[in-house]
Amino acid sequence: DYPEQLLPVEPYYFGLWLGDGDSRNAALTMHERETVEVASRLMEEGYHTQVVPNGPVGGKGRRVRVYGRTKWDSRGPAHALRQLGVIGNKHIPLAYLRGSIAQRRALLAGLMDSDGTVDWWGRCAFDNTNRGLADGVAELVRSLGVGCSLRHHHRAAPGRADSWRACFTPTWSPF
Repeated sequence: DYPEQLLPVEPYYFGLWLGDGDSRNAALTMHERETVEVASRLMEEGYHTQVVPNGPVGGKGRRVRVYGRTKWDSRGPAHALRQLGVIGNKHIPLAYLRGSIAQRRALLAGLMDSDGTVDWWGRCAFDNTNRGLADGVAELVRSLGVGCSLRHHHRAAPGRADSWRACFTPTWSPF
């Protein structure tokens, strides 16, 4: 049970960005059906957003551009992501793994909303091709008092990357 940390990027948005973010800037990519809820949640957190098409004309992909938390903050979250050292190197920094329970749960919710699943029995999984990020999710889940296993999925097909799955059964909804 760590004290609340002063974090440069709000944990829920940071979790979303780690899962569905552009590794070169602060934007998120997702299906159009998710954009209203995500943009609304980010605006509640104080971020300004803009939703634009992403992919082929008429497609369902969307890009959510995320701007500063206040109208006078011209640097925005991209600057904070650079300071954290995660641009081009997605991982969970130690400060986020040592945040309060509420901060860690918010981070996990963002990660799960982007790359997570749940089955009928409440078993959750986070899948990603970034081994370091999957390891970080496993550590995050364990820090919240829940057992978590990490599985490697080897992809033999050409052009398919290996992936890692963090599996756990929480006592609360991580979404």
